Amino acid sequence: MNLNELNTTELVQAYSEIIKQFKKRGVIRTKNLLGDLGEYLAIEHFNNTAGMSNLQAAPAGTQNIDAISRNGDRYSIKATTGNLTGVFYGLEPKKAYDVSEIRKIHKKAYEHWTKEADERLELLFCEGKTITELSDIFERNDGAIRSRIKKLELREKYAS
Repeated sequence: MNLNELNTTELVQAYSEIIKQFKKRGVIRTKNLLGDLGEYLAIEHFNNTAGMSNLQAAPAGTQNIDAISRNGDRYSIKATTGNLTGVFYGLEPKKAYDVSEIRKIHKKAYEHWTKEADERLELLFCEGKTITELSDIFERNDGAIRSRIKKLELREKYAS
């Protein structure tokens, strides 16, 4: 596709389709397009560069952490626009937790949420399941369930 040959309406439609593809592929996970793209690019760079840690995106809504390494190191990734320099911070390994230890209690801790899991969460939320029940069902801690409910705006969507 040659973008120079598209009229403005076609270009806007192409942009819309590109954004949908980014969402479908999990590149865009929140309403912060620039931040999500920066996180994706930084994680890909780490994962494709010999000698660097393999990273996984932290669950959306996780405070101050954008990526986690296999050994539990936490990373904060920042992307900016304009003539500013992008910044990548690796938080010092003052581990407040160990992912493998947490997964002994909550088997799916720090795993990506799938579309299917989001849909199931929405259904069970509408059925009136408690946070504790949802935590048990999804094998995640209460905070992860609360964060996902907030991210999906379920309380706002189904407020009575």
